[in-house]
Amino acid sequence: MIWANGYLYDGISSAQTQVRFGVDAPGRLLIEHAEGVEIVGPAESVRVDTRVANIRRTLKLADGRQIHSDDNDAIDGMFAARAGFEALVHLLESRWQIALASVFATVVAALLLFWFGVSWAADQAAQMVPIEWERAAGTQTLSALETMGFRPSELPEQRQQQLRAAFERFVSELPEKRDYQLEFRDWLGPNAFALPGGTVVFTDDIVLLCANDDEFLAILAHEIGHLEHRHVMRTVMRGASIAVLTAVVFGDVGSASSLIIAVPTTLVYSAYSREFESEADDYAFTALKRRGKSALAFAAVMGKLEAAVDKINDGEDDDTWSYLSSHPDTQERIEAAKRASLR
Repeated sequence: MIWANGYLYDGISSAQTQVRFGVDAPGRLLIEHAEGVEIVGPAESVRVDTRVANIRRTLKLADGRQIHSDDNDAIDGMFAARAGFEALVHLLESRWQIALASVFATVVAALLLFWFGVSWAADQAAQMVPIEWERAAGTQTLSALETMGFRPSELPEQRQQQLRAAFERFVSELPEKRDYQLEFRDWLGPNAFALPGGTVVFTDDIVLLCANDDEFLAILAHEIGHLEHRHVMRTVMRGASIAVLTAVVFGDVGSASSLIIAVPTTLVYSAYSREFESEADDYAFTALKRRGKSALAFAAVMGKLEAAVDKINDGEDDDTWSYLSSHPDTQERIEAAKRASLR
């Protein structure tokens, strides 16, 4: 039988009595004090505090009395059936190597959550967003772009109609009929991007870079690829999810709300992930081939865009506004287009 030393409190006053206590074979709690040995009752009726390092623990008896004791190992032995998990916790917190490993594992788990978990959850959420909501977001975003310097296109009306006709033919051949829209805007630098709900925006400068409709369709196919894979909404949801998670962890509610408000800027300036860019490029190569077009048109217009950016960088202008500022690894993508043209 295991005995432990402690102090007995009657639960009414602060008076304490030094005692020994233990659990006998039948499972009864015994208390030994100056007046003899008292049989309290079934040990299973005693509430034992969880062990925290070597801090004094309290045993709460059914009649309201308490026993305070520092003999944690003895208490664990008496109540072994309950102490399994507590013993494990004590082992973990009493070994600095284990504690250090736990901190490392926690950091790794947090990074994995941010890197994979948040993206996965955001992608699932994006798939459940009704297309009507996306269209509303796209309409509001297009209106917001007017405040960022977007002006009505200065392209000749005849050229706009030609490109709209090419656009309509392209989207009419898609497996799923969607309400895609094409918009032209006059803005600083060559750019093209997709908005939630299916609107594709081309700036005048990027249209003027295209030598023919095939090069225009190459860029269009890439942007349609983003829409078909719902990259736009997935990008917004990923950014919003990280902002919300950051707000939960650090209490910065403003970071989440500011990101939502800044959706237009996010769509125009922010780069898609390498995964998204590759998917959109592959979609464009396949779409061009299906329509009897060569992926070399994509390579050609990308080369022109890179040259335009280099020219801007040689001057005083900043390439922040250019199409390639949000589409990195241009040479790799040009080589990929050339390989696709040979298939």
